[in-house]
Amino acid sequence: MYQTGYLTLDPNGFKADTRADKNATDYYLKFPNQEVQSALKLTLSRFVVQKQQETGIAYSDSILEALRNEKWCGFLNLIKGACLSKAGYHFLDKTERSFHGALYSFLNGVFHITEGMQVNAELASGLGRLDIALEDNLHQTAYIFELKVGKSVSEALQQIYDRDYSMSFHTCAKKVCVGLKCDPVRLNITEAAIEVHQRNKEHAFQVMPRKNFTVNAMGYFQEVR
Repeated sequence: MYQTGYLTLDPNGFKADTRADKNATDYYLKFPNQEVQSALKLTLSRFVVQKQQETGIAYSDSILEALRNEKWCGFLNLIKGACLSKAGYHFLDKTERSFHGALYSFLNGVFHITEGMQVNAELASGLGRLDIALEDNLHQTAYIFELKVGKSVSEALQQIYDRDYSMSFHTCAKKVCVGLKCDPVRLNITEAAIEVHQRNKEHAFQVMPRKNFTVNAMGYFQEVR
């Protein structure tokens, strides 16, 4: 990369190593300008997104079966292991945006060729933008995800309600609100809360009891009662 011009020597960064060989010198490299740095980051991010999508395709059947049958622990373990663990520090930088990007790219790969499934990110409502929305049109179900770093899953769910994120899916027969807590040190999700809103015969939504999940000592999600 130095020979092709993507990196250059830092004139203020080299120093002689006087503790060992007096003739030995350490050289430091840097980006020559902001344009090169931005272009390289964009190229790397596109590569990582593509890998996330390819990983998602491999888990398409498992994710779909877990969601449609409300096997929440299985779904969360797939997100934790197949999606975020494989993204790692190459993709995640401890910000909510990086977690959003990793999960969205993965789910987009999962349902890329699945009939009736649609994945969207940053959908606007009257009071803000929801993180990720997954629509299963064949089963009239919407899954609404809100991710938080350093905040509780209760706060994540509350934001869905306070900002009317679920109102955009009023034609669905079932809405699933998912709050995820992301750990900036482990670079993964450690807690989750899921609430199912089911339309009844009077066409009103009945809210099922909230289910809470946390990671046990062996690293797997389990429901907390």
